[in-house]
Amino acid sequence: MGKIWGSPGYDGGDVESGTLLYPGADALDNQLRWGFVRKVYGIITLQLACTALVAAAITSSVSVQHYLSANWGWQIGAMVVSMLGLIPLYIYRQQHPTNLILLFAWTPIFSVTVGMACSFYAPYIVLEALMITAGVVAGLTAYTFHATKRGVDFSFMGPMLWGCLWALIIWSVIQIFWPPGPVGRTIFSLLGAVLFCGCLVFDTQLLIQRYDMDDYIWASLNIYLDVTAEDRSAVRNGLLRQAKAACAAGRHIEEERVLLEHFNFSVRCQLQDARLDQNTAPEELASLQEAVRTSEAGLKTLAAAAAAAGERLVAQHLVVDCIV
Repeated sequence: MGKIWGSPGYDGGDVESGTLLYPGADALDNQLRWGFVRKVYGIITLQLACTALVAAAITSSVSVQHYLSANWGWQIGAMVVSMLGLIPLYIYRQQHPTNLILLFAWTPIFSVTVGMACSFYAPYIVLEALMITAGVVAGLTAYTFHATKRGVDFSFMGPMLWGCLWALIIWSVIQIFWPPGPVGRTIFSLLGAVLFCGCLVFDTQLLIQRYDMDDYIWASLNIYLDVTAEDRSAVRNGLLRQAKAACAAGRHIEEERVLLEHFNFSVRCQLQDARLDQNTAPEELASLQEAVRTSEAGLKTLAAAAAAAGERLVAQHLVVDCIV
């Protein structure tokens, strides 16, 4: 029976110190583990807040999006630096305060890649992905804490998750050279979401039971990467709907182009006949010439819109495939 506040056996300590994280933990280790868990989730919260701010700044600013789209060097540089930055983070993971400095220097750079990926999608898709991710992460975290407390061991998942992760990375690289259709991308995203759900469960149990107390940076980084990867998988799942909308918009542009070409051809024929007819009034001739100029300007506008849509689609596919 638990001790209540004010009773002789109550030690005035943390309430969580009486809740065993896993079977076999003594009181001191359990209390230290709870402190470690709170510290890690505090760091993750700061990382996610930073990522949300950077991503919101990118997705809400058209000028920033245009600049990043026109300067691929920044995008590639952010991806390369975020990957290479994991090396010093691992090497100095237990050296305070170097580990914290490296982590909070790396997080904004990585957040840029997340923001770039989100900027290629409609806001409602990004919002929907955030809600799905929040629900999935909360549910899996609660389940892992409960299962670990009951003695369930998820360590067997490690080799399988590692192999599946490499398979997913290789598949994503192949997609850069041989892009699949929207359905194929959706399947890829669903498989990625399942994989990172497993990674989240595995890393959460490592946090509860196995990480050394000085590995708070590496523990935070692993769970942070799981959460952001889950979010990007959820965002990618909206690609099929967005692709359908893009196809509908493309068909609309094509229909307008065909109608405008027919109109342009008809007006040109009328203009040619009017020039041959000596009885044509100057006002009618000027009106036909203006109609030709207007239709040609409309065709140029539609061509520019189609080109911009095509470039955006190519850029979207490339960026989303590169940022796994």
